[in-house]
Amino acid sequence: MAELIAADSRDVVAIDLTGGQPDLIPEWPLELMSELKQTMPNSTTRRIRSEDNLSNDFLWRFLNHRQIGILAESPEYTRVGCFKGFDPESFSVGSKSDPAGYSRHLEVAARLFSSGIDPYYYTVFTGF
Repeated sequence: MAELIAADSRDVVAIDLTGGQPDLIPEWPLELMSELKQTMPNSTTRRIRSEDNLSNDFLWRFLNHRQIGILAESPEYTRVGCFKGFDPESFSVGSKSDPAGYSRHLEVAARLFSSGIDPYYYTVFTGF
């Protein structure tokens, strides 16, 4: 990815890691930041953003404290979390998951918020 971005003649401002749950590979943003620093050492305009569906704890389970600290301290990195509803019932409709997953959403968001990583959150409202 870093080589493709570096080869692009346009100035890449932001890279959005999304597609469901990029946190299934929690080291992805760390590795991409490292590769971009090597392939584009003079670029200061890139921003890496992970979009998180707040469904798992892989960030803490598979990265160590130092790695999470690198993400938290990097001005290049931010994380966006998507709440799939505003209560257990709307969560179930919006995610097609068990309503009990709604509280998991809140737990992951709180843990992310307290990790020092730059988090932003939004909610999907689904009619039912």
